Amino acid sequence: MVIAGAFLGPARKEGLARMFLSGLRTRHWLFATLLTALLVSGLAGPDGVALCLVGLVVTLACLIRFKTTIGGLTGDTLGAINEMTEVSGLLACYLLFAH
Repeated sequence: MVIAGAFLGPARKEGLARMFLSGLRTRHWLFATLLTALLVSGLAGPDGVALCLVGLVVTLACLIRFKTTIGGLTGDTLGAINEMTEVSGLLACYLLFAH
């Protein structure tokens, strides 16, 4: 969600997304992304890097869709990004680790 907020602004002038996005700075999304990547890759090795890439691809796909359909982010779209990255991450874990 932090990466999404860094690359796409709010769709409306009011709402939850505006409150979240107004305080978001480059250092915030860089720190959150690097910390997550280090923790996941440290715990799961190369498979962790693959999991991070899955999350990134899903997030970018969502950004493209939300930009073209509603022109930005809302609180609901931020929540949808969260849920879709979680589900895709769990599916990727199953595919990577269920040998």
